Amino acid sequence: TPSAFRKNCVAVTHDPVPGSGPRRFAKRPPLMSNAFRVGFFEGGAMAFLRGIGWMLLFIAALIVAYGIFIWIGGAPLFEQTGGEYWFKAHSESLNLAQAVIQRYLHPSVWDPFLVNVLLWPIAGGLGLVFAVFAVPGLLLVSLFRRRRRRRLMR
Repeated sequence: TPSAFRKNCVAVTHDPVPGSGPRRFAKRPPLMSNAFRVGFFEGGAMAFLRGIGWMLLFIAALIVAYGIFIWIGGAPLFEQTGGEYWFKAHSESLNLAQAVIQRYLHPSVWDPFLVNVLLWPIAGGLGLVFAVFAVPGLLLVSLFRRRRRRRLMR
């Protein structure tokens, strides 16, 4: 019977036929996801980034819950714009957000971008905010998930 052993992840088998010599098999290339487990991402950093992903998903779930809450409360999600709803709910925070964004970020962030988002219906704005939190959360949770260890013997 042929004998096989592993040395440095290279399988070497000896043929019982004399003169044929050992056959070597190339080692398999590592999966792309294993690249994240090297160095910095081995220990607590993976758990930290996975935790950030779960927090982003939790915030996305809160946004969905808020949308359901205001829909049950009678707000027309598709007829009223997000800016109108925000102005009726709390106009001071809308003015403060505009002043902070124009002063400390950039004026063009408010006028062409956020004004257009505030002109969307409430459901569209909530959907955009949901996507901003859910997509990175799903990426972090899926990239840094726990891997099951393979057992050699049961």
